[in-house]
Amino acid sequence: MSSEVLEEKIDLDGDGKVSNKEINVAETRFKNRRRMAWLAMYAMVGFTAILLTPYIDNERIKVLDGVFSAFYLAMASVVGAYMGFTTWATKQ
Repeated sequence: MSSEVLEEKIDLDGDGKVSNKEINVAETRFKNRRRMAWLAMYAMVGFTAILLTPYIDNERIKVLDGVFSAFYLAMASVVGAYMGFTTWATKQ
């Protein structure tokens, strides 16, 4: 991505100059997206660790299988979307 295209995306007020405030807004937006993806990844790992403890009964896991599948699908979608859109944004 060229610096001119990047500056156009960051320049929120369209005055042709990128201020410190506009840079902070862009950095905060990308930082929050990255945090969301990491939190989803940690949630999947933590959830799996909890399910593997002897405190969770196997029958309960079988009964809630659909809920667990939806959880993993949702969290993996967040991580995948972050990775995909970040890669796509850098290619433009």
